[in-house]
Parts: sequence; structure tokens; C-alpha cells
Amino acid sequence: MTNSDKKISSDVIIERTQLKRQLTLWRVLSVLVIVVVLVSFFERKQQDKAAFDKDYIARVRVDGIITDNAKLDALFKSLQENSRVKAIIVYFNSPGGDAVGGEMLYRRLNSVSAKKPVVALMRSVCASACYMGALGASNMLAMNGTITGSIGVLLQAAEFTKMADKLGITPITIKSGENKAAPLPTESFTVSQRALIQGVIDDYYQVFLEMVAKSRKMDKAKVLQLAQGGRIYSARQALAVKLIDGIGGEEEALAWLQKQKKLSADLTVRDEKVKKEKRRLLDEFELDSMAKNFIGEVVGLPLSFAENSANSGGLMLMWKPNR
Repeated sequence: MTNSDKKISSDVIIERTQLKRQLTLWRVLSVLVIVVVLVSFFERKQQDKAAFDKDYIARVRVDGIITDNAKLDALFKSLQENSRVKAIIVYFNSPGGDAVGGEMLYRRLNSVSAKKPVVALMRSVCASACYMGALGASNMLAMNGTITGSIGVLLQAAEFTKMADKLGITPITIKSGENKAAPLPTESFTVSQRALIQGVIDDYYQVFLEMVAKSRKMDKAKVLQLAQGGRIYSARQALAVKLIDGIGGEEEALAWLQKQKKLSADLTVRDEKVKKEKRRLLDEFELDSMAKNFIGEVVGLPLSFAENSANSGGLMLMWKPNR
């Protein structure tokens, strides 16, 4: 072996030794980084666990059309039974909806309020079935721009018999009696049928009035006077007639909880949401949804009728301005 070969071999050995040292260094650094990340992860998990083990105030949002929502009811029930939840703040933003949905919401919140304070925060709109649900809270607050009230009941339908005549269509319905499924779009709405439907509306209207009277500690006659068949109120108007307890948002709600219910100012407010199920793509094109969209948008009838026709067909507690 020549001196040149020996020199080359020595250089290669030195270079390889340096590479091994660098590789070892990077491996050590990588292990250290992984250890630091893992330690940080587990520390954060412990902090999160500690935070979840602490008492807190739950925040729930009730948006959109009010429906008979079993999952929402289950959420409120779980919060009711959770000893770490010391109070619930409910954000309401809805023009109303299904009568049974509003009633179930009222019953559940009324039950929760018997065990822990519930504050209803009304946002842009909290009317009809939404207002009914909010009545179950311990304290009702609204913003100055909130529309509320609309204490009333409705059932909407449409009659297409004249249109059918013009198109040369003769609808055929076989049923057990003239009042079955009335009102039907394909049949004339008789005076006796209207009287029967009006009786149902009037009966549930009394139920609504009684809920308001009980919750707001008013005489039923006074509530009837304030309802005026479904009129709306601004926040200041509603406060003046004691349909709500005050004007404000979450800051005012927390101040009330601390002053009136003696809750600690250190309690954090945590969002609680209804768990959503994954839907298949084809589920988005259900016949009900298509029917609702067609009736509500193409024909141009109010949303309350679209919901009523495509879904339950039940009583509606809804406020919606004419468009």
C-alpha cells in the first residue's frame, strides 16, 4: 500500500468517524425532542384533566328553528346531573318553531332551574316557541336590539283547489271522515273544519298563557292583555311589562350569578354542544327537505308553513315578518 493510499484511507476513516458522531448527535437530539414533546403533551393532558375536574359554568346555544330535539334535551339533562356544573347560560336566537319543541325546552330548563341557576340570554330574536323555552330559566336577559314576545299559536296551510281546476286536475282522497287530515291543500276548507282547528289553537294558546303566568308570576288575565294575540316586544318594552328580567349579555349574567347565587368569580365558562351524527351525502337530499325547500322558497309561502308541511304537521309557535 502506497503512502497516498494510506492517506486516503485515513481521511475516509476520519470523515466516517465525524459522520458517526454527527449522526449520534442528531439521534440524541431527536430523542430529546420526542421526550420534551411527550412530557409537554402529558402535562397539557394533566392540566386539561385538572381543568375538567374543576367546577364550571356551562354555556349552551339554542339557534334556528325550535324542534322536538331529544339530543338537546339529553344535553341539558346531563348538565343538570353534573355536580361540577354550577350554572348554565343559554344563548337563545330563534324566531320560534314547533310547539312541542318549545314546551319540552321549557320543561327541561324549568327542571334544571330547580337544582341550579339557568340564565337565558336572548340574542337577535327570541320569540314564540323560543320565548316559551326561555321561560324555564331562572333569569331572562335580552339585548336592546332583541325581538321577543310573540306569545301565540298558529297552524298554516294552503288550498290549491282552484289551481287544480285550472290545470284540469281532480285530486282524489279517501278518508274516514270530512275532518280527517283537515286542512288539506286538495280540499275546500269548510266552516266547521275551521271552527274545529280554531278550538285546538285556542286551547294551546291557553297553555302558553299559563306558562307565562307561572314563570313571570303574573295573573293570567294580565298575560292575555300583554300577549295581544302574538305581538312582539323590544327588550325595553318587554322589561317594562316584566316579560324579561333585565337587559344585558354574558357579563351581566355572570354578575347576577355571582351576586344573587353567590357563585365564585373564578368559575370558567365552558361551551357545551350537542354531538352531531355523521350524515351520508344522500341524506342531504331527503324528500322532506326537498319538499320543504320547494314549498318554502319556490311557492313563496312562509317558513312556518314550509316546516309544518314538510315535517311534523303540528302546531307552530313562530314569529316571522312578511317578506
